[in-house]
Amino acid sequence: MAMAGGAESWVARALAWAWWLLRWLGQPPPLSRRADTHTATVVASDGEPIGCLLLDGCNLPLSLRAGEQPSLVSRAGGRDEDWSALLAAVAGAPPRPFAAARVLFDGHSGAGRLLGEQHVQLSAAVEVSATHAGRFADDVLVDLVTTRAREHAASCADAPTTARDALASLDGAGAGSPADARHGQKSTVTRSARADVWFVVRRVGGGERAYARLWRRLGLTRTEACASLLPLSASLRAQARVDARELGASASRFVAVSARSRRQLHTVVATNDVLLARRVCDAGGAALTWRQLRALCTPPAALGGGR
Repeated sequence: MAMAGGAESWVARALAWAWWLLRWLGQPPPLSRRADTHTATVVASDGEPIGCLLLDGCNLPLSLRAGEQPSLVSRAGGRDEDWSALLAAVAGAPPRPFAAARVLFDGHSGAGRLLGEQHVQLSAAVEVSATHAGRFADDVLVDLVTTRAREHAASCADAPTTARDALASLDGAGAGSPADARHGQKSTVTRSARADVWFVVRRVGGGERAYARLWRRLGLTRTEACASLLPLSASLRAQARVDARELGASASRFVAVSARSRRQLHTVVATNDVLLARRVCDAGGAALTWRQLRALCTPPAALGGGR
């Protein structure tokens, strides 16, 4: 029995060495095409589902792990978080907020070299892939946002408003649509009506030192940077209320807030890249930071405070 156990241990070590040798030689091991065993509590959409959630794999703390069933993980609080399961909880059939989710890595990154030209399905509606032909992930993501907006004839016309009015709408006692905001009308709206509105926040300069912590939290660390207050779920709506309240209380003169119709939103990009977030908003999409993505995907009790 001892010899059998030793032989099994030797085989396991030999396989591990072979795996690393293949990586060192630049020939990544094959990835499984499917991994459907992940389970998590489904996150209910706060309003009508949106077409696609895109994740900027190079600017989020995510790693792709190879194996018989590949997984997407993030190191948080000294332990690994299984993002394959968390994304499966927000992408797929209703009542999830998104119809599909796609994680995109640069082709020259470690995950990109591991993927090659493969498209790996982490679940029925969650895919991981890499760019090719020398293209960068941020350019591909902006092209995807632009293409989806064009396919749906979506307009990203902004209706100027204020952080306080955004808070009122998120609380359910403000403008029920961009048209209401544009004409200064206020009325109590139903849950479904207020879910039709989301908000873009742009830095207009100033307040660098006094509000540095707030800017870092919202991803507004430079002038003209954009953030999205997007009530996709109960937890993300609660977080948006906190952010709108703080902006309206003390920092309103340093930002420009506008309302957009959720019916015209077809793509959301998760990234910590400030420049990419602005490009996404300019193209008609919404941008979420890592902090917001965790609020969307993670049960409130498990959330940390970092961005």
